[in-house]
Amino acid sequence: MIGDTSHISKGISNAIKANTGAEMARIFGTYPSDLSAAVAEKINASRRVNTAYVVSTEYGVADALSISSRAGSTMAPVLVASKNYVGNGVYNYLKSSASNVYYIGGQNSISNSLINNQSQ
Repeated sequence: MIGDTSHISKGISNAIKANTGAEMARIFGTYPSDLSAAVAEKINASRRVNTAYVVSTEYGVADALSISSRAGSTMAPVLVASKNYVGNGVYNYLKSSASNVYYIGGQNSISNSLINNQSQ
């Protein structure tokens, strides 16, 4: 379940568990980048993936939608960053787990300086 109890109540979580018998685990983060990194770590724990896609939190909704099908079919995570900054969780995930990183969107979404800094 993606989202903390302020987004998805414990009652909803319990109802889903009661109706489906599914084991429930919450994945959440303080900021969107933290959440995307937590999801990426969860994916990586169950299936080693060396590819990741990065989109902008501010300007990347269309970019995220455009890559979501590919990401889903390859089970690769979509991580979010701001135009000029990558949060610690995303940075650590990219450095430790992703050898193929694709930045989705133009320079107005993700700056070249961000990409160049991450490539070093």
